[in-house]
Amino acid sequence: MEPAVPGAAVTVALFNAAITPELTIANMKLRKKPDGDLKIEAPRAFGEPAALMRRPLVNRIHAAAVAAYKGICIDRFSH
Repeated sequence: MEPAVPGAAVTVALFNAAITPELTIANMKLRKKPDGDLKIEAPRAFGEPAALMRRPLVNRIHAAAVAAYKGICIDRFSH
């Protein structure tokens, strides 16, 4: 294990994105940037992105992932 690079985004969740009933993108990452913003990353194979997506799809996946993450965090820590 290596220490996190200062200023680098940190992975806070791994998730699968069900795009259609026939297509799921597995092992996507939700990462927290140093400024607190959350971003998603496609899975990688051989050091390269394993999926390429256009901005509208990225925006929909990002919104769903952030909502789920915030819901989990609120539920877990609100008790």
